[in-house]
Amino acid sequence: MLESLKLEVLKLKNKVNFIRGVVKGEINLVGRDKADQVIELKQRKFTPFPRKLMPGESEESSGSEYDYLLKIGFESFNEKTAKELLSDHDKIIEAIKGLENQTPRDLWLRDLDSFDKELDELDKAQLGRGAAMETIRASSGAPVKAKEQAPKEPVAKKTTKKASESETTEASYSAMDT
Repeated sequence: MLESLKLEVLKLKNKVNFIRGVVKGEINLVGRDKADQVIELKQRKFTPFPRKLMPGESEESSGSEYDYLLKIGFESFNEKTAKELLSDHDKIIEAIKGLENQTPRDLWLRDLDSFDKELDELDKAQLGRGAAMETIRASSGAPVKAKEQAPKEPVAKKTTKKASESETTEASYSAMDT
């Protein structure tokens, strides 16, 4: 997790520097072919981030390791976007500091607490732990046991004193009638 967050911080820092360089006019890639753009980014010491290749894709057809910079939309080249990226950068730095101060046991216990809270939420929503597990099984594609309904009792007929003795009404399942 730490390595992934550290790479994301580096990528955000590079994006901020790239955007600010373009906005200030220090970096001008307009009208240049991709090979020249990549050379300039290398000279300016931007960190390359190779793209993961898709099946059947060659190194040349995958694009460059600087696509994370070269594919930034034109509307993003402003100080507001740079500040938003810096804010994201700072949040990830805080997350890294928090992770570095925790032991693997602390992380495990935190994950267990999170799992327990989610299970409690399911319980609060009138799902028992058994029903919660069935929900989890169903969402994972595992077979769920079918519930059998109890057979209904045959409806008894009763007579009323007000009605003639030959008239009958069916008993209802309502608690009010019993």
